[in-house]
Amino acid sequence: MYLVQEYGKVVGYFMGSRPCLLVADHDMLKTIMVTDFANFQNGRKFSDTSRSLSNSLLLLRDDHWKYVRSLLAPTFSSAKLKQMASHINACAKLLVKNLDKQVGNKQGFPVGKFTGAFTMDVIARTVFSLEVDSQLDPNNPFVVHASKAFTDVSITNPIIFLSMVFPILPALFRLLKLSVIPKSTEEFFNNERVDFLQLIMNASREDKADAASGEQEERKEQPMEQGEGETQSEYKGKGLSHDEVLGNAMLFFLAGYDTTATTLTYLMYSLALNPDCQQNAAEEVDKVLGQQDEVSYEMLSQLPYLDMCIQETLRMFPPSIGMDREVKCDVTVNGVILPENAIVTIPIYVLHHDPEVWPEPDKFDPERFTPEAKVDRNPFSYMPFGHGPRNCLGMRLAQQEMKMVMATVLQRLRITTCHQTQSPLTFQKTMLLVPQKEIMLAVERR
Repeated sequence: MYLVQEYGKVVGYFMGSRPCLLVADHDMLKTIMVTDFANFQNGRKFSDTSRSLSNSLLLLRDDHWKYVRSLLAPTFSSAKLKQMASHINACAKLLVKNLDKQVGNKQGFPVGKFTGAFTMDVIARTVFSLEVDSQLDPNNPFVVHASKAFTDVSITNPIIFLSMVFPILPALFRLLKLSVIPKSTEEFFNNERVDFLQLIMNASREDKADAASGEQEERKEQPMEQGEGETQSEYKGKGLSHDEVLGNAMLFFLAGYDTTATTLTYLMYSLALNPDCQQNAAEEVDKVLGQQDEVSYEMLSQLPYLDMCIQETLRMFPPSIGMDREVKCDVTVNGVILPENAIVTIPIYVLHHDPEVWPEPDKFDPERFTPEAKVDRNPFSYMPFGHGPRNCLGMRLAQQEMKMVMATVLQRLRITTCHQTQSPLTFQKTMLLVPQKEIMLAVERR
């Protein structure tokens, strides 16, 4: 925030020896993320010796990334998401059951532990075909290894931080066989079933129509620039390797676990602080669900106010405060010269709190996301899941999770503050928006 407030919406700086440009200008962002995507399609280069992350969409580059993404896209088609609804509902009911045990606890409880358990349970079921209750069984081997993996893949990990500052170091780390994922953790996940991604291997070899349909559906959400979908012939027809399946299963866990759990935590916190908004959302849920105890996939489109609450939460508390893009070759964007290998930093948190776009940016106001309010707003002022061809592939699954679980919670419980609820929040200095202290809330039965 300081750099933009002090120097404007385009700021140059160095990270180690590498030139970087922070861009909060909407027109430049459109060029970087969509119009001239081919020159900015890669994120910051980082090599990992583990076969998991190095074969994931996070670290793959250029045509290899395009090809793997095209095969993974059908995983998040409407048909596949509909199949996942029963798993999400089961985990949502388990969360409500565990939250209900906190009724009467006037001291409050750390809500993040419950939302984290929910998202871990969803990923265990959908990605690894395992039924676990992370809240009641924290010593389950899956929970232990999954928690270890997430702890290690953090900006505070010296391997990751030093690689970002000094681009030459990843080669040394590879030589020394240093990895951010512990060998034991990687082998544990390798030995588990990954039926969720096995669907993609089958689709790439046997079900071309489904794969094509998935790509078309994704393009409706985020149109790609001309030629972006083409891939080099060396990748065509190969399907996904075992390491690519494992790597992306790990990525879906790492990307989907804490980000979704944290957003749910902030959503519950915001609704507790704004009981009128919570009441509006609960009444909408009552109207749509009636006496039914499950949220069907078809019901999601009938919950616009709840969706507005989720979008406003993602604005105020985006999963990541920023993202990077690497410049492929020398280019000039809106009169600004960007040299090859420079890093463009996109400050999502800054964009989401720009008072010129969002009056009273620290106020929770779901009405910002009515259809009428969104019409005149620049789409590059809001990007919790990124924009363009390299947006978050699991965006629709994350939104489905949050909507289903919050509808289930609001049907049965009322979320309230307690004497330990902090307002306003203070945050740790990381790339993820993590509160310094656990968010404490309470619940009541409706």
